[in-house]
Amino acid sequence: MPIKIKRLLAGLIDHIVSIVIASLISQIVITLCGNDNILFKVIPFVAVYFILILFKDNFFGNASIGKKILKIKVVATKQARFSFIINLKRSLPLVLLPIEILLIIIDNKRIGDLWANTEVVEV
Repeated sequence: MPIKIKRLLAGLIDHIVSIVIASLISQIVITLCGNDNILFKVIPFVAVYFILILFKDNFFGNASIGKKILKIKVVATKQARFSFIINLKRSLPLVLLPIEILLIIIDNKRIGDLWANTEVVEV
């Protein structure tokens, strides 16, 4: 399977996992607070979801859950090793998700990869 397809599938898996975890945590907050206000539903969900997406590649040795399943990982191309700051730089452009997906399809490099000097490789 081409690495572009693996990256896209890994991203889909990561988003699904993040949505499930964020939903569970949001439900726990709603239950503990006993408040049915929409803000108590949305704020915890959005906060947890974005934290998980921003730091997904820090959890399993330069790979998210989706990347682990598809046997790919992130490596730094110019630095000695992948770090927390490099991951943050790499993840911030994900707010431009449609553009990032298009760039993966075209050239297998996202804005985040270019900015953080990283690439995704097969393990």
